[in-house]
Amino acid sequence: PISRTTFLQHHAMTAAGLAGFPIALALPITDDDDDDTSSTTLSTMALQFLPRAGCLAVPVTLRGRAGTWARYTAVVDTGSPFLTAPPTRAILDVTTPSRRYPSTQEQYGSTIGQDIRWRSTTRSSSPIQLGTTSFPTLEPFVLALSSGGLMEATGGIFLGLMATDDERPAVLEQLGLHSLRIDYRQRILQLSTQPLLPMRTNHHLSPPSTMDRNNHVMNLFDLSPFGPNLHHYAVECHELIFFSRSASSSRTKRQSIPLSKLSRTVVVVIDTGLSGCILSDSWRHEALPSGPLGQLSGMQLGLGNAERGGVVTQLQSNDTYWYVDCFRLPWFTKEEDHPHIIAAGATFLQNSVISIDNQARTIAIQVPT
Repeated sequence: PISRTTFLQHHAMTAAGLAGFPIALALPITDDDDDDTSSTTLSTMALQFLPRAGCLAVPVTLRGRAGTWARYTAVVDTGSPFLTAPPTRAILDVTTPSRRYPSTQEQYGSTIGQDIRWRSTTRSSSPIQLGTTSFPTLEPFVLALSSGGLMEATGGIFLGLMATDDERPAVLEQLGLHSLRIDYRQRILQLSTQPLLPMRTNHHLSPPSTMDRNNHVMNLFDLSPFGPNLHHYAVECHELIFFSRSASSSRTKRQSIPLSKLSRTVVVVIDTGLSGCILSDSWRHEALPSGPLGQLSGMQLGLGNAERGGVVTQLQSNDTYWYVDCFRLPWFTKEEDHPHIIAAGATFLQNSVISIDNQARTIAIQVPT
């Protein structure tokens, strides 16, 4: 089966020319005990900025029996739910093949049929460390072992932060965490068992409040009615502007899209594992500017909730990480009955602060004004 939950970010990383970029690093195994054990409700981890991809990454340490350790670096990815690891000797030494989860065939970008081997840590007590924070668990931690060919095709290894998956254990589920915050400005990741966004009642029906607008709080859009195992961090789009530039002219054309006249709802998937931007091929049938897709030079997105008064946050693409592609996403039960998808990666998210509360199903994206 094709993996719906990991398709987007891997394609865009590859399409942006990042294949082979060494963001998965096999680091020396050491045996030091100067890490913090996460016993509080909030854990904060320093991140590394990857300037070529525009993404953020975190050091990952897996612990095995008898004091064995394996370390590498993973891209912080809101577009997938799993932790993937490189197939190094050190990783194999601290993990064992999962009895519960057999190998699967996945599709990553244009690479089809790559084997993903599911493995469990040999240690069940605090088997994983992110940055300097150790996370206590009652069971071995389950992760996905990438093949060398897959790493070459996708350009990286990922710490997936989607909250859930219907078939295999997600990172946040295994760690008992419900909220997250990714701060591109300070380069930190926060994970919490408690909400990181203001709590509110009747959020589906109440009018927009000053608190919500000040905190940029929006409802997450539920994609699950349109296909199996769809748990992406998605937000409804209420303003859309395309910027295009032809090869024969240096002038930029600005085209505001009347979304109310489109045949489908427009939904933006927030994906920190992407460098650029991906459009579902449903866009080819309406609204895309005429001419080659490569003439599309940027976008501006107004995100919010229709029932809450429209736009709450605006995102504009950054030329440094701009890349766009348009193809069929193998997610949906019916191709004629799903929203138009815009997957927004680093080109939109630079300098932002993204907060997500999975229990309240809310998201806030704060950008500099």
